[in-house]
Order: sequence, then C-alpha cells, then structure tokens
Amino acid sequence: MIDWMALQGVNMPLAFNGQEAVYARAYAELGLTQQEIWAYFSGPAFLPWNRMGNFKAWGALDAPGPISGLDSGWLDAQEALQMQILRAMRAYGMTPVLPGFAGHVPAGLARVFPQANFTVSPAWANFNCSTYGCVTLLDPTDPVFVTVGSTLNKRILAAFGDPSGEEVPMFNADTYNEMNPNSGDLNYLRTANANVYAAMKAADARAVYVMQGWLFYPNVSGDFWTSDRVRAFLAGVPIGAMIILDLFSDGAPQWSRFESYYGHQWIWNSLIVFGGRRGLYGTLESLTTSPYADRTKSSSLVGIGVTPEAIDM
Repeated sequence: MIDWMALQGVNMPLAFNGQEAVYARAYAELGLTQQEIWAYFSGPAFLPWNRMGNFKAWGALDAPGPISGLDSGWLDAQEALQMQILRAMRAYGMTPVLPGFAGHVPAGLARVFPQANFTVSPAWANFNCSTYGCVTLLDPTDPVFVTVGSTLNKRILAAFGDPSGEEVPMFNADTYNEMNPNSGDLNYLRTANANVYAAMKAADARAVYVMQGWLFYPNVSGDFWTSDRVRAFLAGVPIGAMIILDLFSDGAPQWSRFESYYGHQWIWNSLIVFGGRRGLYGTLESLTTSPYADRTKSSSLVGIGVTPEAIDM
C-alpha cells in the first residue's frame, strides 16, 4: 500500500499504528495505574473511534488480569510495525502525520490531577455513558492540558519522529469529531484550540497541526458551528501552523461555507468507500473538475487527498 501511495504521488500519509503502546507508558509515568490505563483502550477493530474519543473499551478483550482492552504483545507488535511503516514512508520522501494529543483520556487521570477541569464528551452514537460512551475529556482550556498534552506528544516524537531531526513534525488531533464542545463561547473555543496547538508546539516548535474539517459538517454537528464560532476556533492557531482536511469536498465541501477556513491551509479530499461499503459510487463529474475549479477560488488550498473509510479504493 505504501508503494501504491508513492506511485500516486501521496506525500502526507497518516501513520497512527502503535500509539497505544506509547500512551500506555506515558500514562504510567504520569501516575495512572495499569487498571486505569487498560480500561480505556478499545479492542483493535475499533481503535479509530477510540482514538477520536468517541467511545472507550468497546470491543475489548476479556483477558485475565489488568489488561482488558488490548493484549500487550499485540501492542508491542503494532509499535514495531509502525517503525517499519515510517521507514518505508520516509524512504519515499513522505512526511507521515503522527497522532497528536486531542484531550480524550482515561478517567483515572482526574485522580492524578484533582485540581484540573475534566468534562465528559457527548454520548456518541448512543453508546451507554455508564459503560462505553461519554469519554473523559481533559478540558482544553485548563492549564494542565498543555502539561499532559506536551508529555504525550513528546513521547510520540521520541518513538516515531524523524531520527534525522530534519522533518517538520505533523500531528493530527480531532477533539470534537462528531461531538460538539461543551461551550459555544467564542473565547472558550479560541483557547481550546490554541491549547491543542500549544501542546504540539511544546513538543517541537515547528509542529504543524492537522485537523479534519468534518466536525463542521451540519449533518453531524447540527447548527452549533456558526461562522463566528468556526472563525474563533480556528483563530486559536496561527496561519501557517495548521492544515485542515476538508473531508468530503466532492460531496459536501465545508471550505466554501467558511471563507476557505479563514486563511488556514486546507486540502481538498474525496471521501469514498463510506463505512466500508463495496461497489462503485461517487460524484464523477465533481471528482474530475472541482479540485481544479476550487483551486482558482481559494488561495489556501494546498493539496488534493483521499479520505477512505476502508482499505478498498
């Protein structure tokens, strides 16, 4: 697949494998117990949603002892696989996008930082709050957020960063994927996103923040993301330090609703293979014309990408 991506000109692939192994060590260093750590991770098949804070522990293995979410041997193998993936990507001149701290944490972190402000994310897809839903969120406006976030981001860079030090690190973080913030206050939104970026910058001053624009899509956010709120949220990050993935540009572009994300760089994407559905789908006319037409309308459009929800493309 990496060879195929290289042949297609892909130069900014996601590289998310192995992050749970790094986070498990970091959380232990911060003072969490093994029980608290392992109660958070989902099973392997559901990690994308676990990583975005949509739920916790779903699909976990019923293993004996404190490890109930993922098998530690599997985690070690994923970390080793990530190293092979990164070497192959960098050999082709690609810049991998690494996982960044978005704020979703094991509930036990509130015991370690009792003075910090923790909330719970909304019950995504009706997952029961007492079991799998309503994931603990270290409030992004709390000063502890940058402390914890920078710790985890530094650990990710130490494990998966460019050994030469020449690569500008790219971190992905999606704090509010299909879940609206607890407050619509403009200062709150600005500070929240500023601290997500500050935790990345603390790990490396050159860091670039990569974020999906899917949270702004009204079919999943309702009427929460008004123009004023989007502008305030994005204003928390300096122009040039963020790249927004306009996830479904061929079918439901968001960049045109928000003035090309108010000057931030963004990437035109085709969202294909919704939910792993098989078959031939797509807006063929849009795919063949819109990227070029949209480039003439937006000076901050810097790339074209694909955002599949399955491996078949």
